[in-house]
Amino acid sequence: FKQICQGVCHLHQNGIIHRDIKALNVFYDPPHERYKIGDLGVSRQLSEQTMMVKTFYGTPLYLSPELVENRAYNEKTDIWSLGVLLYELCALQPPFRAGTLMELAKLVVAGVYEPVSDRYSPVLHRCLSWMLTKDYRKRPSIVELLDYMDRKLDLPPWRDPPAVDDADDDDETNSAGSDGDDATQSEDSIDGGRPRSAAPAGRQAHAVGVGRAAPLR
Repeated sequence: FKQICQGVCHLHQNGIIHRDIKALNVFYDPPHERYKIGDLGVSRQLSEQTMMVKTFYGTPLYLSPELVENRAYNEKTDIWSLGVLLYELCALQPPFRAGTLMELAKLVVAGVYEPVSDRYSPVLHRCLSWMLTKDYRKRPSIVELLDYMDRKLDLPPWRDPPAVDDADDDDETNSAGSDGDDATQSEDSIDGGRPRSAAPAGRQAHAVGVGRAAPLR
């Protein structure tokens, strides 16, 4: 699931909303042990002039409340879909189920679903409730979600470590040998060894579109 989130992060950092995240659009690459996000046919590029979108796309079971109600939406609609996907991975069924589209729409807008089994960790329960929040403004960004999982589950950093050239490294070593002030400042500027503005590591996740995979960098 973290690899899928990294793929979504790559899209969002490039101003792209996928708009159709679902189990059928996640592909597994056995030789490289990677999960890839595919089918960008309905994805949408955002710009400074189009921070909210109104066109309707997506698969009913994964639609966010704002899409169901035909309201403007942004990249947080992908976060909702990720929540539905994670729930489906745990419960082997979607959180919102109904016999008709109208009934399904009512359940999604209400945002009420049966919790997954207690055998799953509190961290997973928290992620689900966070992603499946009706108000998109209260959902996490994909960066916040990845940082939360790393912190709570003690996962390897999803972002690359800060780049330091040889000259800077030598200067830092000399300063640390004298009074350690520079080394302390360097540690204070990094959250958990990860720069806040760094792009996601791209060794495991890909966003797939137009017949080819674009590795995250």
